[in-house]
Amino acid sequence: MSRGLRCLALLLTFSVAAMAGGGMSFEYQAIEKKHPFSNTALLFAVDDRNLEFQYSNIKKIDGKGVGFMGPMRTSARVAPGTHKFLIDAVWDNSSSLSVSNGAVVSSGSARHLEFELEVKDMQPLHVYTVRYQLENGEPKLVVEDLGQNVPYWPSPLTRRAAFEK
Repeated sequence: MSRGLRCLALLLTFSVAAMAGGGMSFEYQAIEKKHPFSNTALLFAVDDRNLEFQYSNIKKIDGKGVGFMGPMRTSARVAPGTHKFLIDAVWDNSSSLSVSNGAVVSSGSARHLEFELEVKDMQPLHVYTVRYQLENGEPKLVVEDLGQNVPYWPSPLTRRAAFEK
């Protein structure tokens, strides 16, 4: 196998693993790299209390796109203050990946709606999460401030554990 083909296979394997993992969060940093983490806030687009929205993601922060891997941006670290987030709420997800004749094939469906959420006065070291509810078949989004230095890392396993209690 050529080096280029091996690199492509490795990238594809990582991408499939990331999508299958669901909770694998590629944190987007809307701050300069030298900005101290102790002076940042963290927002998660996934909700540990609602499995139905586990594939939701952050598309933009303050009008700026978060990059080509947008669907995997489930969290964002920002400077304190007020910020606007464009959230892609994804639910009714019945998507799956399979390999057919050596190619990765995506099948299934999902519903998407984009919402702009303004989070006012985000505080340093605070963790925020988007909470999702369905009202008459349409999602309603609310941001919850979980507090300072809260150990919160939603993943498919932690969300399933919460529902099994």
